Amino acid sequence: MTPAATQFQTTFDPDRLRRQNVTARLLRYLFENFRPAAKLLRGLCPILRFRGYALVTRYDDVREVLTNDAVFGVPYRPKIEELTGANFMLGMDDGPDYEANAKLAMQAYKLSDIPAQANAAAQEAGAIVGAAQRELDAMGGLVTPLLVGICERYYGVPVSDPSMFPLWAMAVSNYLFDAFPAAADAHAQARAGAERLCAAVDEAIAGGPAADTVLGRLLAAQAQANGVPDNQTIRTIIVSLVTAIVPTGTLAAGNMLEMLLRRGDMMTAAREATGTGDDELLSRCLFEALRFMPISPFWRRDAKRDFFLAPGKRLPEGTHVLASTYSAMFDARQVRQPNRFDPTRPASDYMLFGHGLHYCLGGAFASAVIPAILKPLLLCRIVARAPGPRGQRAFFAIFPERLFVTLQR
Repeated sequence: MTPAATQFQTTFDPDRLRRQNVTARLLRYLFENFRPAAKLLRGLCPILRFRGYALVTRYDDVREVLTNDAVFGVPYRPKIEELTGANFMLGMDDGPDYEANAKLAMQAYKLSDIPAQANAAAQEAGAIVGAAQRELDAMGGLVTPLLVGICERYYGVPVSDPSMFPLWAMAVSNYLFDAFPAAADAHAQARAGAERLCAAVDEAIAGGPAADTVLGRLLAAQAQANGVPDNQTIRTIIVSLVTAIVPTGTLAAGNMLEMLLRRGDMMTAAREATGTGDDELLSRCLFEALRFMPISPFWRRDAKRDFFLAPGKRLPEGTHVLASTYSAMFDARQVRQPNRFDPTRPASDYMLFGHGLHYCLGGAFASAVIPAILKPLLLCRIVARAPGPRGQRAFFAIFPERLFVTLQR
């Protein structure tokens, strides 16, 4: 049964997540201007408790929360199981189940695949930029379609509707990683998006994808092990990978580009690296720019028992802990000259894709693919915002859906 023929229980209405209400605008403004408040909190109240939550802002404390899995557990299991029918490593604490799930995922989703996928994305990006005239939608016309293409070509998921597929994934991600109780619209749209992603994966499982895809490898492993993992587990892994690369990659690339357009020093450094063919330096420039506008201000963990995170700072069992990696990356106690744009920073200064056991599964993939996609854009002699509203980001939930730039070769 194809997704088009499936009788979905929930209507997918993308406009519900496009509407820019006052609360959404306020939260985005607070996030983008969080650094001054974070600096104040690090000095005066590094662990801010409120209504069952605790916002943790200092580098050492953030690392402790994200690495101490015995005390601070991930909260994602109920949502993952609700949306896909099974759990995934993202929703598992450390232990045999996590290890088995991670091993299975990494056997199919191989680090050795990354260079070929990055090269393919670079070629496609070059063709898109080369065919553009004076203006290009860097998000809806470049970044997001190429990430969706990876899902079809590499993951093995059929994409029947390329315009809606990324929105389904973004709706799922928007709900899954929300640290606070989700609004009814966000919940409903996540369920609707998940239904459609699951239907697409189920169709691929039934049809037998190409062997040299992530899905094909999982099905081969299933055949060799007498039905283990089952189809539901495979579906959950693939849907999780889709939501790891499309929404996160779109958000990361959009924030990188936004920072380059805002700050001439960042744009100049990135374009100089591109012009000299120094791909490593280009990647460093882009991810250093992302440090100033990361994909999330914090990652949530839940305290499994009472714990003193710092002297006199007891977190009761059940506390929802918001570990602010954004704040940590600007903590002068551990990060040298944190407010300076410095592409030569050590890896220890970064927590862009989380930290510890639940570091983003797609982090390594995104680190190679995103610079490959943006490089052809930066090779243009002029890259600037398009005039008027077209040159400002338009959002689908928290994800940049459109951002037009002007090009000159």
